[in-house]
Amino acid sequence: PAPPGRIPAGTPAVILFSSGSTARPKGAVHSHEGLLKNAQCVAHEMAGLDRDDVMLGALPLAHSFGLSAVLNASLLVGARVELLPHFDAREAWEVVVARHVTVLTGVPTMYRRIAALPEVSRQSHLRLAIVSGSACPREVSRDVRRRIGIPVIERYGMTEASPLTWRQVEDDTPEGDVGWPGWGVHLRAVDSEGQVVAAGTAGEVEVRSPGMFLRYLSAADNREAVHDGWLRTGDLGTIRVDGGLTLQSRLKEVIIQGGYTVSAREVESAILRHPAVAEAAVVGLPGRDMGEDIAAMVVLRSGRCTDPAELLGFVAERLASWKRPRRWRIVAELPRSSLGKLKRDEIVSSWTESPS
Repeated sequence: PAPPGRIPAGTPAVILFSSGSTARPKGAVHSHEGLLKNAQCVAHEMAGLDRDDVMLGALPLAHSFGLSAVLNASLLVGARVELLPHFDAREAWEVVVARHVTVLTGVPTMYRRIAALPEVSRQSHLRLAIVSGSACPREVSRDVRRRIGIPVIERYGMTEASPLTWRQVEDDTPEGDVGWPGWGVHLRAVDSEGQVVAAGTAGEVEVRSPGMFLRYLSAADNREAVHDGWLRTGDLGTIRVDGGLTLQSRLKEVIIQGGYTVSAREVESAILRHPAVAEAAVVGLPGRDMGEDIAAMVVLRSGRCTDPAELLGFVAERLASWKRPRRWRIVAELPRSSLGKLKRDEIVSSWTESPS
């Protein structure tokens, strides 16, 4: 047993596992001090929480978003959390109204489903929505702002260091702009050789943060991801002249098509503009002559219909020929983790096992 007294700030407090959306989950060891820094950042810098706030707790508390941005941030200021055992859009909205929730937190899929409810309307208690977990399509944040009448903050972070940047989303916010770093957060972009690139030049984003984790459970993971105190995020982006961050895609979501580099996120954004499409996921599949074939898996809005030929014609007006998906599949739902992130490895596997 530990002797009575104050716990040293750097003592390990919790092991949080990454979502495993593109690879196996990795255990990230966080200290007490790191958890406190993360909670302070959300409560004071990002959301301006106080004891009168009520947060909706529909995110898994075993993940960094639910733990830091919901539970710990609320505990820090004495706010209340309305916990849900699982997320259901209609049940969540009933709690929002009945329990006077003031702050929503969720991933884009959750907001998309809430905003689609016919009973959703503007009401006096909600004041803020925080979205994270994956890139938020602009039409989703627009629907939330127009239907519920509250500002939307897009937050960028990761299990190992969170939050890092954030911004309030407006109608004219450029796609991929995730705002500016919080206090003590340092960002840089590097090339394939690890050399820092100039502002405005695309590279892998690396970070240092007061709320960074101590280490991975696996020594091999540490050697691969951390060097000289900088954490490799696996995200492709640019550090702008104004210090803000613009994300382009996950490096593992970059598809090499006939020698061209294609961002899965860019293709997904084009598909999502179709009025019949609710969700879209784009992956690269092994191809015979072009390196990788671009494949799109699509979920349709309730009561709407379309087919691959129509979808291809639609994106052909918005994407260069080498960015257009060659293979399409319309499904009832996309495979997601408990945090709502796409399981792209499962999408690729499902196509490999059933290539039609």
